[in-house]
Amino acid sequence: PLGRVTVEPHAFVDVDSVGNIAGNVYPAPYWTAAQRRAFAITGGYVALVPPGASASEAAGIGGDLVAVTADTGCVEGVCAGSRVWAWRGGTWTAVRGLEQAYERAVAVSSDGRILVATVDDDEQETRRAYVVRGGNLRRRRELHMVPGTEAVVRDVSAIGWVVGTGTRSGGGLEGQTEGIAWAVGRLYFLSEHLVDEDWRITSAIAVDDEGRIVGTGVHRVTGLSGPILLTPVR
Repeated sequence: PLGRVTVEPHAFVDVDSVGNIAGNVYPAPYWTAAQRRAFAITGGYVALVPPGASASEAAGIGGDLVAVTADTGCVEGVCAGSRVWAWRGGTWTAVRGLEQAYERAVAVSSDGRILVATVDDDEQETRRAYVVRGGNLRRRRELHMVPGTEAVVRDVSAIGWVVGTGTRSGGGLEGQTEGIAWAVGRLYFLSEHLVDEDWRITSAIAVDDEGRIVGTGVHRVTGLSGPILLTPVR
């Protein structure tokens, strides 16, 4: 039973291996103090608003923690900044950030790794990104960005892989999106590592703990496009 969460507009964003759920409530504009707020259902419903936050938004749940973006100084939907927090068993812990004005939790792996992106204002484009592990929220691993590449990070796995979508400049590639992945400290353009070279991967959306990647692609010859599942070949 989901209880009171069904009273207001809401969305589920993630579920863990034992059925705990993370999501967000989106009150209608005419409600009092209409700000979004995160919640978790772990045996019962609990609203998740970190200390000092005007609004909050859950990114995922895993490894018994929920990653939440806390917006601060919000007036009529415009916020002065945001920070990432982890909630575990009723306790809040601030994630050590990069001292940027806007940092947002993007995803959580099954073992509690949190993918964080720094952005400009409320834009989607990732300026910098890093991963912290649930067992040590003060230690981060920043993702290397290739010069001339702009990216949006999307997901992280328990094996440490991160996936997203990037665009490269130069060589007639302006505006062309590419599925990308970080593994073993390096950034890879997925199209360059396919067994079937007739396909171009246009985005990478999710990655599991076996290294399988879900994204989109287009066939270079036929123009056929759609969802794609990539499986690692060892």
